This record gives sequence, C-alpha cells and structure tokens, in this order.
Amino acid sequence: MISSTRAPRPNAVEVDLDAITHNVQSLRQEVGQATKIYGAVKANAYGFGLPRVAEAIARGGADGFGLSDPEDALRIRRAGIDLPILLYGGMLPGPEAGAFSRRWGLMFPVAEIDAAEAVRGSKHQPTQAVVEVDVGLERLGVGVEQAAALVKAVSALSGIRLMGITTHLHGVGSPDYMEWQLARFKDVVDALASDGVVPELRLAESSATLGIGSHPWFNAVDPGHLLYGLLPRGRDDRPIWLRSALLRITSSLLQVKSVERQEFIRESPVGQEQPARIGVIPIGIADGLRAITCGEVLVRGRRCRLAGNLSLEHARVDLSDVPDAQRGDEVVVVGRQGGEEITAAAVEQANGLGSAGLALAAGTSLPRIYFRNGAALAG
Repeated sequence: MISSTRAPRPNAVEVDLDAITHNVQSLRQEVGQATKIYGAVKANAYGFGLPRVAEAIARGGADGFGLSDPEDALRIRRAGIDLPILLYGGMLPGPEAGAFSRRWGLMFPVAEIDAAEAVRGSKHQPTQAVVEVDVGLERLGVGVEQAAALVKAVSALSGIRLMGITTHLHGVGSPDYMEWQLARFKDVVDALASDGVVPELRLAESSATLGIGSHPWFNAVDPGHLLYGLLPRGRDDRPIWLRSALLRITSSLLQVKSVERQEFIRESPVGQEQPARIGVIPIGIADGLRAITCGEVLVRGRRCRLAGNLSLEHARVDLSDVPDAQRGDEVVVVGRQGGEEITAAAVEQANGLGSAGLALAAGTSLPRIYFRNGAALAG
C-alpha cells in the first residue's frame, strides 16, 4: 500500500543511524570527556538529512551542533532538540539575525566589531556570540594578529554574551602545516590569558581534529564529516572504529523488455552495441544519478552497465546477463547486493567527488530511509 505522505517512487538513500551514534561515542574515547564535541550538520547533515541525524548525534553524547544554514537550525529546534547550536557564517549580521539567534538559542559568529554591534540584544536578553579566528583557511574569520583585541572588544559590548572563540583548520598538507595553524590559535589564547581572559569555548572545526585533545588550548572540536564515517581525500589514517553512515542507494526496475531494433541502429538511444534486454529505473539526472553512479548497478547480485544516456528521471540498465530479472527487482546504485558491491569510494573516484560528496550529490528527491538496529524506521 502506498502511503499518502511518502513519495511512491521506489528509490532510497539508506542511512545507518547506529553508525553515526557509534562514531560520536568512539570520538569521545579519542578526545576525552573534558573536550566538547559539536557535530557538524551543515548542508542538511551533509545530505544525510535532518533531524534524524541530529538525533543520532545527540544520542551518541555530543554537546552541540555546528551548521551554516539557519533553516537547518530550525529543523533541529522543531524536533525538540535543545543542545547548543553554533552558526558558521550563514547569515548577514543585523537586528533580524540577532533576533533570530536569540529566539532559537544560536551562537552567532563575528569577525568584526561592527558585526557584533549589529546583532546585539539587550542587557537582559543578550545575543550569544563567538569570535571566529582565521588561522590558515583564509575564508571567514578575524586575522590572528587582531583576534585578541576583537575578543576583548566584543566581550565588553552590552547586549552580547561572548561564548568563546572558534577556528576552522585547513586540514590538508603536511603535519608541520597543521602544527603551524594550531600554534597560531595558541598565540591568540595565550594573548588573551595574559590579560586574564579565558574564553569559555575554544573550538576547532575540521575532520582533521583527531588528536586535538592533546592540545590544552582547545576544549571543543567539530570533527566535520568524520562523524559520518568519511575522511577527506588523500588521508590514509582511517580509524579502525570509523563506520560509514551510508548503507546503500537503491532503486527498482519499472519495466523489463527485449530490444528488437533492426534498423537505424546508429540512432539508437542505447548505442550501437544493442543490449538483448533492458530494464528501466525511475532515477535520473534530476535525482543526481550522474554523480552517484560509476556506470554500473547491481541487479540480482550481478553487475550491469547503464545503457545509453541518462534521462531526466529515468535510466536504462543492460540486463543481457541477467535473464531472470523482472519488474520490481531491486537495483543497487551504491552498496552491496548478494556477493557483489559497488563501493562509495569507487563512485567518488569515478566522478571526482570529495569524500563528503556522495550523499550531497544524491538529490533530495531520493527519500532518506533511516535504519536503527538493522531495521528501517517508520516515517
């Protein structure tokens, strides 16, 4: 029976919530109890979907969330989750942004004194703010040389409650490069300490935060997409405890048919190498298929090539080697079926995606199906 509240197209991105909870708990063992963990849920939880992912992160014992889109913050709050939320530069500073942050209990990032002045509230209802420090990413944030002075100026503003300082590490390059960035943040902390200022929150963002607990000038981490079992491209230090949140991306055969064209072979939309049989699946370019396939899918545990060009909402599958395939059979775009597997890494490499790109590339038209204890959750 088709639910009236759920799209009936037989496509799905299957997400393992237990893996996310496990990764938070394992990271806790790495950084220690004294270091706060802020789970990155930006871009709709890297495409895995809110608020289910936020619930799984909270279940693992995280202390808060980091995100850029204020709409993502609303999804979390409307799900009844009241952990701290740190904004990462997704709103222009101004009275409305300040009111929004106060209304939903968000920490607003500032890198200039006039930005802090623009979002401040009242003495009795101050806006929570953090100062973002640029130690090497060269994106948002105040420069290291001006950071301590800005922190002191912001903390002195009426209508502002300074919650701490943050930085986003540029997590590529040599160990020396990372240490240089960490040392620059330490310089800011030391400069503030010399004036008796100890920010309550001292947070590093980046999936390169493993081991950050050994640096006492940090007391919080946002491990980026590490919580989803993903590592940045080029890193080979995958922790043995890391589990992938992406189980599979699937579809189903809508129709199976023989190909009988005898003329105009060159004009055939499936190419001159005419397959004996094709199947049609209801997933295409508009669903992100171009970026989430390596050109093959699994049907009945066997690899089958995609035949011809992808359509907007459909694709053809060459079923010549699967004579028993029939309408309704599951088709696996990414993941395991029987003894065969199309790995996420193979798809990412084929399409030049970063490690966080696969779930993001899978369109929102593909329902996210969540699993806990091996069973799909309702709703």
